[in-house]
Amino acid sequence: MEFTIAVMGLIQSTIIARSLATKTGQLIDNNKEVTSQGLSNVAGSFLSCFPACGSFNRSAANLEAGAMTPLAGIVSALALALLVFGASPLIARLPMPVMAGILFIVASNLIKIKDIKRLLSIRSEVRIIFVITLITALYGTLADGVFLGVFLSIVAYLRSVSVPEIELLFGLEAEQYRPAGMERATVLKVAGSLFFGSVTGLEKFLVRLNTRNGRQEPLVIICEQIQNMDESALDVLTNEALKRRKADGDLFLWLGNHKLDTVIRGSRLPEVIGDDHLLYHEGTVL
Repeated sequence: MEFTIAVMGLIQSTIIARSLATKTGQLIDNNKEVTSQGLSNVAGSFLSCFPACGSFNRSAANLEAGAMTPLAGIVSALALALLVFGASPLIARLPMPVMAGILFIVASNLIKIKDIKRLLSIRSEVRIIFVITLITALYGTLADGVFLGVFLSIVAYLRSVSVPEIELLFGLEAEQYRPAGMERATVLKVAGSLFFGSVTGLEKFLVRLNTRNGRQEPLVIICEQIQNMDESALDVLTNEALKRRKADGDLFLWLGNHKLDTVIRGSRLPEVIGDDHLLYHEGTVL
């Protein structure tokens, strides 16, 4: 239960901050938000306090009132303390439907009908996640909806990063990446992250490419837009280079800059293909 409350509070606070930032144009640092909320709840646990997090209704009310700084939270807390200690009998007489109606009116301003319609019109995983999360929250519990939405979002993200973007270049676009003096070469542009979960996509593409063109023609792989590599990706490139050497072919890596140098030069790939097959922009010092 404690874990559920903590996660719900963090998710709600970050969603509130992101939603209101789109209206105010403020820059958000989610790390500071999570850290400050965690510290406040840790300190509050020693004083028998309830778990604290951001509030949709109060944040929306502050925004409508023109509040733009953390001072609004202090003023709100002081006003609430005065009401609790000075006007408790009067507050107790307020009908619950009236207070609920006020909360609904304030919170309704946070619902963006245009964004929901646009989201539902897009044929993507995002639409499916939204619908499933909404139905679960309405017919189940809010916690179930939030956790299911977070889980599905993580799955969708892992699925997207597990498929690197691979593109064959032709004509003038490919010519700029060919080594000097080389008339023909297959130029392959790879973007994203190459790790054990995504390298299978590169392996399958190379198999299809080799089935069609063979391994005799030199292959230039553009790595400028690769964010990171692991050992499994380097093993795939090394094995491909060895196979091409046996078939009288060759393999070049167009790195452009040195962001992958530490990873690549820590493997046996440079030894297999040679340092002269690691290509950089002109003027770049090795």
